[in-house]
This record gives sequence, structure tokens and C-alpha cells, in this order.
Amino acid sequence: NPSPPPPVRAEAAEAAGGDRQAMLGDPLRPDDSGPGQAPRPAPPVPSDNPAEPDHALERQPDPSLPDEIGPPKDSGEALDDTARFVDFIQRFDGGSCFYAIPADVADTAVRIEAYGGGVAPAERLLRQFQARFGIEPDIGFRPVTERQCAALDFAAERRTAGVDRAAIALQEDIVASGETVRARIEGLGASELVVLFVDGHGFVQDASAATSRRGETAELGLVAHLDGDAPEQHLMLAVTSKTALGPLLPKLPAQAAAVFARLDERLKQKAIAVSVGLESLRIGR
Repeated sequence: NPSPPPPVRAEAAEAAGGDRQAMLGDPLRPDDSGPGQAPRPAPPVPSDNPAEPDHALERQPDPSLPDEIGPPKDSGEALDDTARFVDFIQRFDGGSCFYAIPADVADTAVRIEAYGGGVAPAERLLRQFQARFGIEPDIGFRPVTERQCAALDFAAERRTAGVDRAAIALQEDIVASGETVRARIEGLGASELVVLFVDGHGFVQDASAATSRRGETAELGLVAHLDGDAPEQHLMLAVTSKTALGPLLPKLPAQAAAVFARLDERLKQKAIAVSVGLESLRIGR
């Protein structure tokens, strides 16, 4: 088994550009076609007795009109297609070692970021989404190693958590060993933040000390090192919560399977909701 890597070294972060595009869309227009008008009543027949008042000639209510005319009642149904797209993606169950999130959603185009140990769940997501909505989504698939799967399972379980997911914007997703990984983490609100890196061997390290927080945004500057035959693919997780998460982390660095199992246990014991933003990057030799 590979030995744990040395603790990461941090350096001051500089601004990393790029704002996350908002997921907006136009509401659907309900079908304004409807049933035809009800038939009008036959005209009244005058009375044969002129001495009697002919009430039949008085104005009768038209059954085709409502008693009162006003705005249509709200059906309570969501009419925004983009909301349906996002909900479908976040609730899709791709099984173990699979994680998918909406990256860019509009009325007629959808881009999804998917991570996994194999492409089969992503292909199934594509087919089901197209069958449901008639739109073929653009799915960017990013493979992970088997020892990184625990991080995906941890993130996937919290896709619909009641905490806003932070957005990670990497300045570069390919960085040479010895150079600095720079990223901006946005949408934090008042949430607490923990930044974790999971290397290809499955070792988890806490990079929170390499972040500089300003309001709802944090900047990351982290010197990357790739030793020996370590896989080049790394995962970056931005874990957010209303509760400080640092004290809940087990001792790091450690293997992802043990780290996320222990963290998951502690979060459930204390009923703490967290959300996970995820990005993939490659540390080149």
C-alpha cells in the first residue's frame, strides 16, 4: 500500500476569474386552447295570455358564462422547465461511485458534469433525460479511480441537501507538479467551508488552510506535488454547512473510504446538513 503523502503546502491565493452562470429559464406557456362554448338556450316562446306578464321574455342568465369573471386560479404547478431539468438530474440514481450535477441549464440546452468509475450510468442518464424531456443533454464525463469512489458516494448522498452547494471555478484544470492550483469558491453565503483534496490513491488531505475567505467567496492557492507513480487525477471538494466542520474531520491524511464513512457517521449523529461542490483536476509530471 502507498504511504500517505506529505501535508500539502499552501501559498497566498490570487483572484481566479470566472463567475458561475445562473440557471434561469422562461416559464412554460400553458395551453390556451379549451373546450368550446356550451350551447345557448333556445329563445323563449311568448305567452298566449297577454294579461299575464311574460316572464319568459325577461333576460335569462347565460349558462356559458361564469358568475364572476376574474383572473384564472393558480394551479400550483411549477411551469419552469429548467427547474424540472435540475430536479431530474439531482434525483437521478446512478448507483455507487457516480455523481452528476447540472452545470448549465436553459430551456433548450442542458450541460451536465458527471463523475464515476465507468460511463454506463452517464449513458443511462442521457437516455432517460432525452426520453423524458425530448432534449439530448451534453454530459461531460470525468473518470475517477476506485479509491476515490467514497468521495463521490459522500457527495451524491447530499445532492438535495438543504444547504446551497458552493461553485468551484478552477483557474486551470491541468497543473504541473510544483505549480500552484488556484481556484475561486463562490456562493458560500454564511456557510462554513472545508476544502478537501482526494488524490488518485484515495488519500484525503484538508486544504482549508490554503483558502482566503472574503464574504461569500473564497480564494484557493495550493502548491501541487505529484510523487512517484501517483495517479494524476485529483478531486477537489468544497464542503459547506451552517455548522463548523473542521472539528468533525478525522485525522488526515487518510484513506477516503475511512474518512468519508467516519464523517458521514458524525454528521448523521448530530443531524448536520452539508452540501458538496466537486471539481476534477490533473496534476501533471
